Amino acid sequence: MAGPDERRDGTGSRGSRLLGAGALLGVAALVVLAFVATDADVRTHPTTGEEFGQFDAVRMLYLHVPMAVLMYAAFVVCAVASVGVLLRRTAWWDVMAYAAGEVGTVLCGLVLVTGSIWGRPVWNTWWEWGDVRLMTTLVLFLLFVGYLALRRTTADPRLQARRAAVVALVAVLDIPLINRSVAWWENRTLHQQSTLAELKIEDLTLFTLMFGFLVFGLVAWWLLVHRFRVGWLEQAAIDHDVATALAERRSETSATDLDAAVGRRNDGEDPVCPTWAIWWLGGASRWSCWAVTPSAWYVAVDGWRPGFPWTDVAGSTRRGPTVADDLGPRSAPLDLTPEPTRPVVRTRRPGALLLLLGVVAAVVFVLLRSLGDASLFFYEVSEAVELRSELGDDRFRVVGTPQPGLVEGELGGEAAGVFTLCAGDVLADVVHLGDPAELFQPGVPVVLQGAWKAGRPPDLTELDGAADDGWFLRTDHMVVKHDNDYRSDGAQLAPCGTVG
Repeated sequence: MAGPDERRDGTGSRGSRLLGAGALLGVAALVVLAFVATDADVRTHPTTGEEFGQFDAVRMLYLHVPMAVLMYAAFVVCAVASVGVLLRRTAWWDVMAYAAGEVGTVLCGLVLVTGSIWGRPVWNTWWEWGDVRLMTTLVLFLLFVGYLALRRTTADPRLQARRAAVVALVAVLDIPLINRSVAWWENRTLHQQSTLAELKIEDLTLFTLMFGFLVFGLVAWWLLVHRFRVGWLEQAAIDHDVATALAERRSETSATDLDAAVGRRNDGEDPVCPTWAIWWLGGASRWSCWAVTPSAWYVAVDGWRPGFPWTDVAGSTRRGPTVADDLGPRSAPLDLTPEPTRPVVRTRRPGALLLLLGVVAAVVFVLLRSLGDASLFFYEVSEAVELRSELGDDRFRVVGTPQPGLVEGELGGEAAGVFTLCAGDVLADVVHLGDPAELFQPGVPVVLQGAWKAGRPPDLTELDGAADDGWFLRTDHMVVKHDNDYRSDGAQLAPCGTVG
């Protein structure tokens, strides 16, 4: 059994183990609540009597949304710590920024994965390049991957910390764009409006979602604690290397040469800790003397971290000494440059540089790809009909609500479905090539991509209430745009043409 003074290896402690156990039990309980206890999202169409909704896919809500909120929190912590790095230049802020950045990046990756899993059955697609919220989240992920890569490309830890802090502060500016994208660019995203803001969730569904926030908060906290401790141990290892190298170098130097190098006089008076300071402190130790004599900071060796401020016994923050500091007048020059047994700072790593360049290229690609696709924003059916002559043969996206009735057949040897979209009192006939989305239902808005065609679609006579105006939309891409209502008995179909 380890003695009371014996140090333990690793980052665990009694508190962190209790925190980890609580997080683990919470995850287990959340899985039971989310995938067993809560009901699926199933509603009944008031006209056709058919069931519609997100069905079991809605269970991803309890994982995806809490992860997204905790992702925001982790990146905000990283930004606050980055401000501390720029203002205070201390190791604590730098290690905290690094730890929070890593935790936030992991959560951001999980948000993209769980969102894709949720979107496949609900939207009818794994990925949608034109979705503004999805693209801004991907850009945030790539920016922080670049942040982590940047922290491994610079040999100087001080320069590394400052550059990374600036990148983090720029990256978090993307968070408001992500959060407000559904309000600012409603016709460029498949994401729904906020459910909690409009209180369209209740009972066990609401409890499970709130419990998910608590559980993932514990998980994020546990990850942050351990990653911070790992970073602190890494910093301590660097400090140990410096101290060992200095001790080895000092052991090779005679006491007389060392006294001359630091300016100690042979008359018994110490310029670093003069007699007046020792008398004023009442015979206190040399460490206390350093607290009131600034010249002593230049020869302090033990208890400092290279390149970061340190706090002396008086509580004031001062810059730790480096071998480049002016040691004052010398009677005999002496090189005290340490010769460490292993490198003190990280060397440049070509792999990290290549990763950083790859991240920059990926961000540029995502921006170009998404901006090009997002230019095909969603026209309402009424707008598409009004702009029919201007749109001509150009492809565009249109959002509307399918009317009851779907005629399935073939067109040119390919499966096709004929139905009618509505927006208010404006109708448009549609011929969609390929199978409809899995959750395609009358009354549930869809986003279609295609072009106007002149003529009368086939099998139109089998539809009740068709537009039959000599034009139809020929589309080949369909995604479903669900609303934000998760109430079991309060969720109703929106009026024709209204999207949630």
